[in-house]
Amino acid sequence: MADSGAPYAIIAGLAVAVAGAGLYIAHQHGAFDARTIAAVTAPSAVPVPAPSSSATLTPTPATTAEVNQVQRLIADARRAITRGDFAAAGRALDQADSVDPLSAEVTTARQDLRHAQQQVQRVERGVDTLVDRARAAIARRDYAAADRLLDQAETIDARDRDVQQARAELDNAQHAPERGRDDRNAPGRR
Repeated sequence: MADSGAPYAIIAGLAVAVAGAGLYIAHQHGAFDARTIAAVTAPSAVPVPAPSSSATLTPTPATTAEVNQVQRLIADARRAITRGDFAAAGRALDQADSVDPLSAEVTTARQDLRHAQQQVQRVERGVDTLVDRARAAIARRDYAAADRLLDQAETIDARDRDVQQARAELDNAQHAPERGRDDRNAPGRR
């Protein structure tokens, strides 16, 4: 775990650098003589407060470059959501969140991702229900009902593997009696 005093040391170092630069500029313009500069730049005995255990760092506002990067990542996430690539969308939003954890746009995009995932789950449940009902209709030899149910499932997602498999099961069930008759009437069979 990182030393919690490091931020204070960095701040102190930056303060010294800024003060030194200011003094240099002032000296260049003749504001100080050598004695004054030595007195001002001498190390001070000002104590640096010890960090408390409950101290937390608050994120700083994002720079313009960070805002642009976050916007690009959000656009990437939204394109991934449109493609249905929810894992890529999540990764892009995680990156955007690491750049600017205070971004309301990232929060909104994350809500949109969750909504899209829920929509897909609802559709999949609908397809699953239709396929289950179609298989039950096939089992009771109600092929017309099975065909209608599979037609509905195909309007939702014709590429779904379960829909395609159930369609094949329906085709096999519908043609099974014909195959049986053909096999019995084939030459060489008695």
